[in-house]
Amino acid sequence: MLDAGYDAPRIAHLLSDLPVEILGRLRSGRVMRQPTPPRVYDPKGG
Repeated sequence: MLDAGYDAPRIAHLLSDLPVEILGRLRSGRVMRQPTPPRVYDPKGG
């Protein structure tokens, strides 16, 4: 069990290959999203 000060999603990610379960509290304003994928340069000119 984790309390304030610990990053529960990050710890869960780091321990994902182990047979453990993470229980933690998240801030109500926490944003869960993936990193932005790299931009692909694709010129469309003539």
